[in-house]
Amino acid sequence: MKLTGEIEVTLRDKETGEIIRRGRHKNTVTDIWRMRSAILTASTGNPGIALRGVSKPETGQYNAALGDNTFGIYALTENVTIDNIDVIPPYVDASQAAINDKVAFYNVNNALVEDSKVMLAADPRCVFSYDPSNSVYTVKYVKNSGEAQINSIMFGRDYATPQALQGYLLGEYSPGITGTANYFLEHRIDRTRLWKTSSATAQAWLDLLDKQSNAYTSANLHTNIALATLTGGLVIGNTVCKATRTESTDTSVTVRLTGVSDFTTATTLTTKDIVFTGVDLNTTRINYPVLVARPDQTAYEVFMAMEVANNKCVIKKATITNFSTGLNNADVVISDACEIDYLISSEERTANAQYVTGYYDVAKQQYWLPYTQRVGAGNTLISVQTANYQPGVVFDNTFTNVIKHYYARTGNNVNSPVLTNHGVLQCRANTTTYYYFWGSGIIAGANFAEPYVKTQGNILEVVYDFKFN
Repeated sequence: MKLTGEIEVTLRDKETGEIIRRGRHKNTVTDIWRMRSAILTASTGNPGIALRGVSKPETGQYNAALGDNTFGIYALTENVTIDNIDVIPPYVDASQAAINDKVAFYNVNNALVEDSKVMLAADPRCVFSYDPSNSVYTVKYVKNSGEAQINSIMFGRDYATPQALQGYLLGEYSPGITGTANYFLEHRIDRTRLWKTSSATAQAWLDLLDKQSNAYTSANLHTNIALATLTGGLVIGNTVCKATRTESTDTSVTVRLTGVSDFTTATTLTTKDIVFTGVDLNTTRINYPVLVARPDQTAYEVFMAMEVANNKCVIKKATITNFSTGLNNADVVISDACEIDYLISSEERTANAQYVTGYYDVAKQQYWLPYTQRVGAGNTLISVQTANYQPGVVFDNTFTNVIKHYYARTGNNVNSPVLTNHGVLQCRANTTTYYYFWGSGIIAGANFAEPYVKTQGNILEVVYDFKFN
């Protein structure tokens, strides 16, 4: 079963109804929308039971289609980048919460009144095929008034709602791993382990590569995983560590590392304060530490957003080594990591539901890092993170190439990159069970080789076919 789509665009004379121009265009459907559509199709009702597609949380794979907030259609005046792995729409501005100047017409959540920007849905023409041999869903929108040159069409989330997404969850049945919302992540060179606790007498880790698990009955381990200053932290060897900001001024930022050595048996906390120094630091920037585990170096890294100048932000990195006898004995080296227009930062809230960490993919030599703001013209800071949303960006290890974007946090769920038998996935570890999350703000879209020119004297019609074949 393959989901494809075509967009038919028509310009029709307003007086005579004659077609001025018509064309059909292949489009790009995001991978996440394809899989969500497959889940909805194969996990519904009695056929889904026979197909074994219905969620089986205690016997096999759990699955659920996600849909949050409103979506719409957008007609743009420029060609835009449309890729099957995209998650952030190209019709939003740098804040990701407002429409940009590329959008000529749109309709969000079936607005019913046409104005200079809003086009209308033609409901009698939004239909499923009556012929089952041609499994198509067709949607039609019409714009009667206005003028614009249309170079592309997109379906995606409400431009004003960054947390709106379509996607899905997948989970695997793992006996003994259900527990509280608290967790640790242990990123090894070739795999990730998820640590969970249920009670003072029931804890376990799950290897996300080979699905093997190991149970504990340690009250101390339970105490550590449940401790607010540790939960959500990263494990290297016998140490667990969490980074928080304690002070930020116009000349320095202080980050405190809190950890426990031999964390499965002991509860003695050790700390290490790291002072990042700078000059004339912009104190309106949202700068909290991003902790990354480097198992290939037996080291932790902490990224911190510092000076803003030349429309870039200096990102400094502290490398922490020799911590096996306690973080207070660790060695720290601070260096400049890069100058980029992303303010690499976690979030102010550090509870397990909001504590966002980074990830280093050893095999691909890529960093997965959350950000809170972008640097705009004139060194202005454009906030992107909201209470319900935080994006992330994947860089190569030179920080010169953006590989892709991802959703680091959606609502009260951190979507942590982890290394599994299916490669790097995003794990919702802060739920009582664990799920892999995929989400996107984009459904589909297409660029046109030649623009369609909408004038006051013609009508723009957009017909979109989704088809299973």
